[in-house]
Amino acid sequence: MFKKPIPATKKILPKTLSAWIAVLVLIMPFVSLAHEDGPRLDEIITDNSWKIILYASLIIAFFVIIALLNKSQNEGFKKTAFIFIALSASIATLYLAGSTVYLNSKSSSKGPVHWHADFRIFSCDEEINLIDPRGLSNRIGTPVLHEHNDNRIHVEGVVLEPHNVNLAEFFEVIGGKLNLVEIFLPTNDGMKILRNGDLCPNNEPANLNVFVYQIRDGLVTQKKIDNFSEYVLSPYARIPPGDCIIFEFDTKQKDKTDKICNFYKLELDKGDLKMDQ
Repeated sequence: MFKKPIPATKKILPKTLSAWIAVLVLIMPFVSLAHEDGPRLDEIITDNSWKIILYASLIIAFFVIIALLNKSQNEGFKKTAFIFIALSASIATLYLAGSTVYLNSKSSSKGPVHWHADFRIFSCDEEINLIDPRGLSNRIGTPVLHEHNDNRIHVEGVVLEPHNVNLAEFFEVIGGKLNLVEIFLPTNDGMKILRNGDLCPNNEPANLNVFVYQIRDGLVTQKKIDNFSEYVLSPYARIPPGDCIIFEFDTKQKDKTDKICNFYKLELDKGDLKMDQ
């Protein structure tokens, strides 16, 4: 008597399941999990995405190289290689798609944003420029929060919580520091530290004040920010109406500044905008 042939699908399914398990076993040890006191969710997902893409690519490359080196592989190897390649690509694609949807759903912005704010920093009337970016990314900071040697804060990506993109966080990610009594500024000449009470060249003590220009009801307004380390820039891509933020370390106590960002000044000079009196 002849045995009834086993359907091809029943032969392939166990191999497919085994391949799923094998690929997951290879990849999962390199995937980070979230902890309350660890990195933020967006940082973990970004890190995991690169890892999964890398290891999936290595698995695919391994089978492709073996196939190229020995073109006379049997059918069993070809099926195994196909399953591993397909599953590696599928797992990477599913993770990237799923993590993107999950991150967007958890974020306060409910998806990617593109916000900008111009800024200028003055110490005793001398303007200070931040350190120049190095490398192909041409930025200092993170992919979400950074500066491109243009005196502009860039928020580009998913914002989990507003405080993740406040001014204190910006200076933190570029290698500096900001609180209500001091500011650390990474420059091409090293770290410049300005603390309340430090002396200007005229031997008078100075203090850090922060001002913001905004558009309100079609007019340019200026206000002094008291709790400036927690300030979150306005959600605009274009400047104006995006913020112009002035950091002024000065001996004079004042509620207004005469400093202004270039794009705001340009619009005012052209007459396209007017100051709120």
